[in-house]
Formats: sequence, structure tokens, C-alpha cells
Amino acid sequence: MDTTTAGVGGVTQPIGFSGRLGSYIGLAAGNLALTIVTLGTYRFWAKTRVRRFLWEHTTFQGEPLEYRGRGIEKLIGALIVFAVLAVPLFGFSIVSALLSAAGYKEWVPLLLLVVDLALLYLFGVGLYRSQRYMLSRTAWRGIRGGMLHGGWRYGLSYLKLTLLLAVTLGFTSPFVSTRLWNLRMDDAMFGSASFSASAQ
Repeated sequence: MDTTTAGVGGVTQPIGFSGRLGSYIGLAAGNLALTIVTLGTYRFWAKTRVRRFLWEHTTFQGEPLEYRGRGIEKLIGALIVFAVLAVPLFGFSIVSALLSAAGYKEWVPLLLLVVDLALLYLFGVGLYRSQRYMLSRTAWRGIRGGMLHGGWRYGLSYLKLTLLLAVTLGFTSPFVSTRLWNLRMDDAMFGSASFSASAQ
């Protein structure tokens, strides 16, 4: 499959994909078998193998992309996410039990709201850092991608926009989705070149 995209000075630059469906099905079947045998643990390596297949069969200006991520990195990242999410939940269970024992049960719903907001914020940070990881492990002609920030500011934007989505009963979904996309892409880099998004 070949397509084109506008390059510098309006010159079209070819983007090609040479992967075959049969090869991908074989890869997917092997990943599924290993994931089942390892009770799900292999899924981190499976996702890495899929990305490497897709990247290596995608070419830009005749040069293939390169995916440098590793399964062990994704496993460690998942463990970190689990630990980060477990802390506020564990803290809530302890504090709510203490409040109930002290006769302040009316404070428990407020505490739960605070925990929910914190988790929503951390989820936004996680989305940003997931994109940062993928870009940082993507290379073309030795040039790597990345993001400008750590995601903490994006997490706040994600929290506010998600609350807006809830208050408007989902009617602002197109605005929220495009706004979050623009925020992430405006922070994306590839080498010294920055991305820019203005989806409406």
C-alpha cells in the first residue's frame, strides 16, 4: 500500500507499507498463544512485536521507521501505573474507615470525590506519557521522536475537559476530543521539528 503526503516546498513524499496480511496473522496467532500460556504476562512483549512489525514495514522517503521499545519496559511501566493508582485507593480505604469509626461518615463521599478526581487527573497524565513513550521509541534515519513535557499540565487539562464532558452530558464530546488531541500533538516533537495540530 502506498500513499503520499505533502513534503517541504509542496513536493509529495511517498509513504509506503509493505507488510503482508499473512505475516501479520501469523504474528498475532503466535502472540495470542504465548499470552494465553503466560496467563497474560506476554501481552507486553506481544504489543511490542506488533508495533515493531508495523513500524518496520512502514517507509517514508524510502526509509523504514524503527521501533525501539522493549516488552520489559512496558511491563515495568504497567507496574508503576498499578502502584500509582493503588496508593490513592489504599489511602481512601484507610482514611474512610478511620472517619467512619470516629463518627464522621458524612465526610466519606467528599473524600471519594477527591480520590476520583485525582485518579482522573492521573489517567490524563498516563495518556500523555504513553504517547511520549511511543514517540521516544520511534526513529527514522536515526532521528527520534518525543514530547516537550512530562504530562502534568496535560493531566489538568484532561481533568477539566472531562468534567466539562460530564456536565454537558456528552454533548461537548467532539470539542473535548479534538482539544485533547491538539494539546498532545502540539507538544510532540520529531528530532528538532515540532508538530502542530489545529483540528476543529
